Amino acid sequence: MKNIFTLLFLAFTGHFSLHANPNPGQLRTNLYITEKVGAPTLMDGTLSQFADTYSNNLDGMDARKMSNFSENWGMLRNNITLAVERRQTIQVSDTIFFKMWNMRKLNYKIQLIASNM
Repeated sequence: MKNIFTLLFLAFTGHFSLHANPNPGQLRTNLYITEKVGAPTLMDGTLSQFADTYSNNLDGMDARKMSNFSENWGMLRNNITLAVERRQTIQVSDTIFFKMWNMRKLNYKIQLIASNM
């Protein structure tokens, strides 16, 4: 059993290393609840990565958003909500559509963190 797990682990990590881009551009978004007192509370987030080798089609490198019981924040693409998406390098006409639901009457903050872009 241990040998099978090792083989699967090597195959899995090998698959990603063949397709990995060493420094893809990426955009992280975080949804926080902000209270009058105390630090903001992270409720949800997304990750978009951009490189010429990635596909703009939905595929196995994208991850669907699983719904939370509380606030939800995801990216909407082809009527599918995603938590992680890999796309080709950003073009002038590109748009990322976000979807939020199960919101309450609270103060929220959305944080955008771009790197290698």
